[in-house]
Amino acid sequence: MTGTDAGAVAQMYDRATSGPLFARYREISERALRAAFPGGARVLDVGCGTGVEAVNLARRGVCVIVVDVVPGMVGAALSRATAAGVGDLVEGRAMAARDLGTLADELGERALDGAYSSFGALNCEVDLAPVAGALGRLLRPGAPLLMSVLGPACLWEMAVYAATLRPGRALRRLSPQRAPIAGRPFDVRYHSMGALERAFAPSFRVTSVRGYGLLPPPYLEDVASRFPRFLDMAAARDVAPLRRLGDHLFVTMERL
Repeated sequence: MTGTDAGAVAQMYDRATSGPLFARYREISERALRAAFPGGARVLDVGCGTGVEAVNLARRGVCVIVVDVVPGMVGAALSRATAAGVGDLVEGRAMAARDLGTLADELGERALDGAYSSFGALNCEVDLAPVAGALGRLLRPGAPLLMSVLGPACLWEMAVYAATLRPGRALRRLSPQRAPIAGRPFDVRYHSMGALERAFAPSFRVTSVRGYGLLPPPYLEDVASRFPRFLDMAAARDVAPLRRLGDHLFVTMERL
C-alpha cells in the first residue's frame, strides 16, 4: 500500500467514526479503558484503527503496542501519536489478531499489563482460539482484557429492517457476512457471549458485560445525530433486559 493509499484509508476510517453517534460509543469505550489501565501500564491495542484510543491512553502515561491487519492503520496511529507528542509511548506492528502468537514469541510470556480490542476488530476473526491463546501468553495474571464486539442480535437493526419490510435482513447477524472495512473486504462473524466465553477459557474469565441496547448502531448516524438528548440518555443507560441486544457488547475479562 502506497503512502497515498494508506492516507486515504485512514481518512476514510476517521470520517466513518467521527459523528456524534459514534462519539457516544467511543466515550463508553474510553471510560472503561481509563479505569482499567493506569499510567505506566504496558498494554496491547488489537485492531487499532487510526490510534485514537491508543493516543488518548498514551497521553495518560500508558505504553501502547498497536496492531492492525491494515498496515496503513498502523502507520496512521503512529503518526497520530507523534503529532500528539507521545510517539515514544506508542509502537506498532502490522498483523492480524490471529497472528498475535508471533508477538508473544517476540515479547515473551506475561509481558503485558492488559489488552483491548475496540469496535468489532475481533469480529473479523473467524476463529478466536488463536487470539485467545496468544493473549493468554502475553498478559500477566490478573490483567484486564477489554473488548467491544458486534453481537449476534441488535434490537435497533431488527426493528428497522422489520419496519422497512426486509425481515430477512433483520436476522442477518446470525450468518457470516462479507463487509468492506477501511476499503478492504473482510469476513465478519457476530460472536455470541457463549462463543466468546468458550474461546477465551480457560485463560480468562468474564467480569462484566454491558450492552447499551438503546443506543442505535453507528450506521444510523445521519438520523440519530439529530437527537442528541436521546443519544446522551441511551449512552448512559445499560438496560439489563436489552444488554445483549445492543449493536456492541462491551466485555471485560480477567487473565486467570
